[in-house]
Amino acid sequence: MGWSWVPSVDETVHRVLPGDEFEGTLPALMFGHFTKADETHRYSFNANKGKKYRAEVRSKADGFLLDSKLTITDPKSGKTLASNDDVSSGGYDAGVDFTAAEDGPIDVAISEMLGEFGPRHFYQLSIRESKPECQLSIAEDHFVVTQAKPLELSVSVNRKSGFQSKIRVAATDLPEGIQAEPVVSEPKGDTAKTIKLKVTASDNAIGHGRFRILGTILDADDQPTKETIQATYNLRPSVPLTEFWLTVPPVPAKEASP
Repeated sequence: MGWSWVPSVDETVHRVLPGDEFEGTLPALMFGHFTKADETHRYSFNANKGKKYRAEVRSKADGFLLDSKLTITDPKSGKTLASNDDVSSGGYDAGVDFTAAEDGPIDVAISEMLGEFGPRHFYQLSIRESKPECQLSIAEDHFVVTQAKPLELSVSVNRKSGFQSKIRVAATDLPEGIQAEPVVSEPKGDTAKTIKLKVTASDNAIGHGRFRILGTILDADDQPTKETIQATYNLRPSVPLTEFWLTVPPVPAKEASP
């Protein structure tokens, strides 16, 4: 027996455990496990014509072994609407957006790319209506800044399902004497996927403390909305931190002249 970190689940999501029947209610989260070679697990739901949906797998991201592939099919016509085996470069979890051509059933099939199986070939499959969304993340959770050397802090911007809004990214709750100018992530160009916050320390700044990074979605007039995004650091798979640590060391004492 073993254990692993898995993400928390929103209480509004319909959960389907292994062996339970999926009744087609969305949003849904299916839990599955491949116990035989070359298995394929299938789930069906009734879609609405013209509506966009998203199916997404989590396995590798949570430390499991499934190299997943998703195939979306219209069972009436037999036509494949979409398929995917890697949602991003360097990632091995599948995820795909698709649009229903007609009212009626849609089949979502998940398989193992290599036909493998075993106790750690576990997955979670989410199916939901597709809506533009965005995530902010950083690669570390603790930083050092000095008066002599400002800190350049990179924040990754992961835009999904056609998210096109501008985001004003700012470091908040900074220790006394620390400043960082907000930076806007544009939907296209150099800042679409990564922005850099320049963190500086005043002459009297010293010590350490927690801080956060907050993204505020801007409207069409570049005015802030009430929609915000917390930047995260993944301490473990599915264990995100939203508070980070900043240290300002004391300025080295100058040696006395002889």
